[in-house]
Amino acid sequence: MSHTPLGSKQQTRLERAIQALDRLPAQGTTVGLLDAIAGCVPVQAGLLLSFCQGSGEGMCAHALRVPEPIFEAWMGTEPALLNHVLAPVIDAPEGGLLLDRETVGERLRPSLRVMRELHRHGLGEGAGVKLLERRRPGGEREQVVLALLKARHDRFADEDQRMLALMGPVLREAARRIDVPLIPSEPILTQIVEQGELGYVCLSARGALREANRRAHEVVATFGPGLGLSRRRAALRDFADMALAKTEGARTWSITSTAERKHLDVSRVRLRAESHAADEDIALLLLRETPMLLPSEHPAAAAALEKLTPTEQAVAKQLVDTSLLYEGAAGALKMNIGTFRTHVNNVYRKLKVGSRHELIARFSARRA
Repeated sequence: MSHTPLGSKQQTRLERAIQALDRLPAQGTTVGLLDAIAGCVPVQAGLLLSFCQGSGEGMCAHALRVPEPIFEAWMGTEPALLNHVLAPVIDAPEGGLLLDRETVGERLRPSLRVMRELHRHGLGEGAGVKLLERRRPGGEREQVVLALLKARHDRFADEDQRMLALMGPVLREAARRIDVPLIPSEPILTQIVEQGELGYVCLSARGALREANRRAHEVVATFGPGLGLSRRRAALRDFADMALAKTEGARTWSITSTAERKHLDVSRVRLRAESHAADEDIALLLLRETPMLLPSEHPAAAAALEKLTPTEQAVAKQLVDTSLLYEGAAGALKMNIGTFRTHVNNVYRKLKVGSRHELIARFSARRA
């Protein structure tokens, strides 16, 4: 990379980009990062990625003017390929620049659907800037990367790489102020990321996909076929549209997959624009998967279970089939203790029992 002094035009562009990044306030908008960079390096779109060291399975991604088919293709990347692509980030220093042509290479390109989608939408080479490496509350090392995308046939030239390196410290500081991606950086929502079984999808006020984690893609792959979502390219998009309609008015959307013996509860939370790093109100869809409680062959036991919601059935199964205390049973279902207690009370009320002992006795009698 050249170390000759910058020309006057280059210096002016760099100074303007740095000033734009410096002006981004705490809780500023994520797209502001992209716009500041684009004034100096001609990039078209980007993704903010967060994942824990050693595995991309818990990855989440925040879209920055990325067409939804590209976003879905990236989230649907097979785990082995995803880990291969993300592996170089682990050893890179904060501020390190990783080019697609070096990390992906020609051998892997045909295997990655996201590369075909980039081509289809007029986008080309990507480069990742490692913004942050930080420790999560659970002790895992989290990597935060800004993936930048150029127009098709446009490559990251030496000048582009040099500009990104020079603005790197200011870019990283802006990322720290803003707290990105959205959900992993929100203290009140950290459990969504920490609980590997909980999927989430963030949608803009206009219904556009803004952020999601890998777990959401896996859940849609499990339950989508039963909902008639056979279009692989837009399955997450179509599922989100259905979920918005089904959760209107603070309702919970409950889905059961008999083939997989699993149940899914989908709920919606509204995140106001002033409370996070997106530039508008966000609809947060929470996807909680639980195993189905297998009813006894006795008809009366099956009738009793039919009075419960699938989530309540999962709670009842923990109470009947394990000796875990409430805290342990709640943890096994990836619930907080308050939510678990509420479901326990509902189970007792619906089945007309007054204690865990009575519940166990009732089902033991039906199994006899």
